[in-house]
Amino acid sequence: MSLPLPPHFFSTPPLSVNKHAYLLEVSERTCTNTALNALAMAASPPVKIVEHPATKRRAQLHYGTDVIDSSLYALTGTSQIKATEEELIDFFYLTTPEKTQTYSDVVGQTILDRVTLHCLADGSVDASSAFIYAGAQWSAITCPFLSQSLTVKRDMCFLEVLNTITVTDPATGLTRRGLVRAMHSVVLDCCPSLRASHNLFRSTLVRSGHVFLETDEPGFYDHYYTHVVADPGSVPKYLNLKNAQRIVGQMLNLEYHLALQRLPSALLAGKPRPPYKLTHDITYCEACDTKFNMLRSKHHCYICRQVVCSTCIHVYNVPLPREPQGIRVEVCTYCFCGNSARFGTV
Repeated sequence: MSLPLPPHFFSTPPLSVNKHAYLLEVSERTCTNTALNALAMAASPPVKIVEHPATKRRAQLHYGTDVIDSSLYALTGTSQIKATEEELIDFFYLTTPEKTQTYSDVVGQTILDRVTLHCLADGSVDASSAFIYAGAQWSAITCPFLSQSLTVKRDMCFLEVLNTITVTDPATGLTRRGLVRAMHSVVLDCCPSLRASHNLFRSTLVRSGHVFLETDEPGFYDHYYTHVVADPGSVPKYLNLKNAQRIVGQMLNLEYHLALQRLPSALLAGKPRPPYKLTHDITYCEACDTKFNMLRSKHHCYICRQVVCSTCIHVYNVPLPREPQGIRVEVCTYCFCGNSARFGTV
């Protein structure tokens, strides 16, 4: 049989009161333990640094183990992101096929099909809900950036939880507030294995996901992405961790996506812009303080008019209401996403 599954493929009778309460309890623990996974691993030395080509934002990758089951090895990426809580909730609250496709494109994961088995809590429907969203989901995926030998169609039955969180950072002892989007595999009678019927290998994901913790700078979050290798199978550990690096490295795409969404509004804001500067007497990049040379040419940022080098600026094709083909503008990384190499790329 092929994907997507036909409507009502899964038989999902209403959950008993006890089962519903149990799944909500697991959802709450999953949020807390995903955040603790992220913070615990972030305290270890980084093993690799990756950088987004447009935002120049860097993520440090840290190895570690799961806080609940130390036999499970894991990887966490740490970075910063310019975002609002509303933007993050809107991105992860997958209420339509279009939003699911956008999520799939940003995280670099092809979602072949997705079904909500049980909606456990939804703050948009019930204002008294303790969660922004909690649900039992089924999803079939492929990861196109994995090697051909390791790429297979997989499916998962899991809890998907989106909620605010308050957590104590074990490294500092400080209490921090933020947002978590966590995933944790569960076994449900209504969602049996589809190995025989659809050739889908059932994956297991535990206490994994994105954690965003507020910083002292308004509008910026410390961003963590934790991936616990819960079903290594016969694949060697070093290969699983290599693939985990590729998966977690996609976290930097989120800030790029959100900044792109904001760019048309920034161009249409109508704020008076300073005149372009004369470039003759400017010998150093006004973003990173690097001296201009043949390999680092001078460019004007369309928004702030600063003169910056080619490393600190990017060309964007921005769709506007009266320009259906869009306009091409050069925007420095600071105006685009709040990142400046002068203060150290994070």
